[in-house]
Amino acid sequence: MKKIICAWLLIALLLTAALPAVAESTSTADLLIGQIANLMDAREQIYEIRIDVLQRLSVFCRKNDYPSLLNARVACDDAIRALQNLTPPLLTLSDEELAGLMRAGVDTDELEKEFLAMNSTITYEIDNMVMYKTLLYSAVYQESQQDTLSDWCSIGEEKMALEAQYNCCVMNVLLLPFSGQAEVVSFWEAIPQRWPAIGEGMCEWENERNALNEKTVALLNTYEELIDEASVVSGRDAYAAEQYAEKISQDDIEALKEDTHLIFDMPTMVPLPGGWLIPGTSSMYGYRDETQPGSPLDTVILCDNAVSLQPFMEYIEYLTSLETEIYSQKGGDEEGWQYVLMIDGHALALYWYPEQRAIVSYDPRYLTLETTAYILCCQ
Repeated sequence: MKKIICAWLLIALLLTAALPAVAESTSTADLLIGQIANLMDAREQIYEIRIDVLQRLSVFCRKNDYPSLLNARVACDDAIRALQNLTPPLLTLSDEELAGLMRAGVDTDELEKEFLAMNSTITYEIDNMVMYKTLLYSAVYQESQQDTLSDWCSIGEEKMALEAQYNCCVMNVLLLPFSGQAEVVSFWEAIPQRWPAIGEGMCEWENERNALNEKTVALLNTYEELIDEASVVSGRDAYAAEQYAEKISQDDIEALKEDTHLIFDMPTMVPLPGGWLIPGTSSMYGYRDETQPGSPLDTVILCDNAVSLQPFMEYIEYLTSLETEIYSQKGGDEEGWQYVLMIDGHALALYWYPEQRAIVSYDPRYLTLETTAYILCCQ
């Protein structure tokens, strides 16, 4: 009897000694899940921004009308601002907590690498949005570049699919030491609902690290192929842009007209200024009546923060030379200028501020600012 009691006491002591280890393991898994969640929250935000822009680009490519073109342009600028305001997540684990992850078998180098990549990821996405926006002011006018936007949309969608799969592989690799634990199983199963874009790349949980490595390598190889495809599109786009610039420099309107791609339902077109309100350096804001969901944009604001007074005034003079009526004019060089011009009975408001900021505002249902070359080709 005494031996039985001693045996039970020994078992109790062993169980008591084991409890802290189990608790530590659970705590370590939760710490890792928290860090992964912060990382994926940020990536999902980036993907949501990208998806919205790609959808609007796709709609324009399909419809080829001005309302969808305007929506795509505004979406690009909204995306740029959203990405610029996105704070990259940081790895917030202490050295002791990182050491705990390492003891548990977590690939902490991979974890740190994924966090460090976020700054360059955001910069890359902003550059992409600027590229899309620029194409929406150049490629849209030319038959020779019409495939460019569609190609970039396809590449963007393929890239999204690959990144979704890659993110799921990364999470699987990081969580592998805690395979089978309840919190990890629950986390994995909730991915599609928590991060829909990332969840598109979901696959069955993999317990073998070698299999995950092979899958990651295959994804990276496919990504390399996509980069090669993008290089071809970029080269074709650069060549078309070079040809377009040559026609402009030679004032070859007939050649431009032969390559002109007409957009449906364009309102009255006003020439863009020369040297400012360039897509890569300016910002567009679009507004509509929020009380009427689905209503078209009724106000567009274009802003450029590097415009001196001389080119601003030269633009006013140029517009008035086109028989544009000056409805109102007030201000001065010290306090800034405000002009309201009337074009086909609709107002085009222009503002200049001493800090070198210029703003143009109009109702896009009746007016739009487009390149002079496109306007001439439509006449």
